[in-house]
Amino acid sequence: MGDYHILKVKRGPKPNHIFDLEEGLITVGRDVSNDVVISDIEVSRFHCQLVWNGEGYQIEDLEATNGTFVNGERVANPRPLRRGDRVGLGEAIILTYSDEGDSDRYNEGYTQDSVDVPHVAHDHPTRIEPMNLAETPAYLHAPDFLEDPNLFDADTAQGFDMPLPSLFVSYAAEDSDFAYRLASDLRAEGFRVWIDLDGLGGGEQQWTHVTEQALNRSDHVVVVISPDAMASRGVGKEVMVALQWNKNVISALWHGHKLPAQLRDLDYVDFRTHYDDAFDDLLALLG
Repeated sequence: MGDYHILKVKRGPKPNHIFDLEEGLITVGRDVSNDVVISDIEVSRFHCQLVWNGEGYQIEDLEATNGTFVNGERVANPRPLRRGDRVGLGEAIILTYSDEGDSDRYNEGYTQDSVDVPHVAHDHPTRIEPMNLAETPAYLHAPDFLEDPNLFDADTAQGFDMPLPSLFVSYAAEDSDFAYRLASDLRAEGFRVWIDLDGLGGGEQQWTHVTEQALNRSDHVVVVISPDAMASRGVGKEVMVALQWNKNVISALWHGHKLPAQLRDLDYVDFRTHYDDAFDDLLALLG
């Protein structure tokens, strides 16, 4: 589609929650089988649907008891959606529709707006030894934690007691060695850590399903900060969701000298020179 089309909860359960839309048919309703699930008694089990016509979406009411509205007008026949339209599900629920592009959708206020932190001389930078993923403990693998029947790896998980994670590590792929070391050390300290080691297939919907489950179950979110992370749409989205859900977000500054503006008033730990000292500081912040 080029742009990323979304529905954002303006009023209703989970305010500011964002649903990513992919080409094709998108169903909206209270039933969990819908693509967009709104858990509210005023919403019908199958309330309305969005149909991709090659250029954009049109919305159709599915004979919902309380009606479907666009900008206050009841939808009697299929009608196109335009950026900024307010979709009403009955009178209690309002969703806003947008077709913003990649950078606007995920990184607004993240990559394009940042604040400086003190520069450091890298005379004795932290050295991180690459981890052998074949030897990585099974408890660090995302699918094992989530126990999703479509993702669960019974071979690697066999014999492990898989608790719900309490800490989520967000990072760019270029910073994987540092992120894996950090996750492993946190696990050794008794934290239940969620980190995506292998990359999640299945497209945007699979990412949303799995990652949002992990974020929802986590008390803390540690964001590895680097120039690559600042440019990462995935990291930007994880930060946005974590802030919307009021998670305890801590930045782990790994490279560079900038923090996302969204995180400037939150705690950060400087890992750029001495890993062990910074790790102790992080443990103190995590309590």
